[in-house]
Amino acid sequence: MFRIVSVGLLILALAIPSYAIQQKWVGVVGCSNSQLVEQAYRNVSDLDITWNAAKWGADLKVWAVHNGVWKTFDSNLASKGATAVWYPLCIIAGSYPNTDAAWLDFMKFLLKLRQRTQAPLFLAASNGSRESCAADDNAMQEAIVQRAVDLGYAQRSLPEIPPASAPDGNCHFNSNLSTNVGQAAVDFLDE
Repeated sequence: MFRIVSVGLLILALAIPSYAIQQKWVGVVGCSNSQLVEQAYRNVSDLDITWNAAKWGADLKVWAVHNGVWKTFDSNLASKGATAVWYPLCIIAGSYPNTDAAWLDFMKFLLKLRQRTQAPLFLAASNGSRESCAADDNAMQEAIVQRAVDLGYAQRSLPEIPPASAPDGNCHFNSNLSTNVGQAAVDFLDE
């Protein structure tokens, strides 16, 4: 009897996908650079604890108002779960007249997130783009992250994501070559 139960448990354990028994999963949301940060992380990490729901062109405004962008997030959340959500923030320059307007969209994003999961939210004010990237509003990203942290809605991911060592244009970067971005993500996620 003991032998049959032991063999049955072994067969059951082998049949369960490895992601189902993993204790830590971090869902990544954001824009193209958020996606590149997650890819750079995967290139450096030995743990591989992330799943990527970030989308090209999906800045804060898109995550706040469009339900379609959440489909990949919802699918990954249902199949793997999330012990945390990480958002290397993306705010396109000129999208908002002021920080208060961006904050309203952050609160809409947060509401949509909390309707799905209560997992802790970690924010990074930087996303690997160079400071000269005219598409990102770095000052507004920092202001939103600081306000969210101050009010207890999120925690800051440290270390901050540095500008990529291998830019691919002015704003994007090569996630395979920018090991400095991947290492910063590892230093935060694989703690």
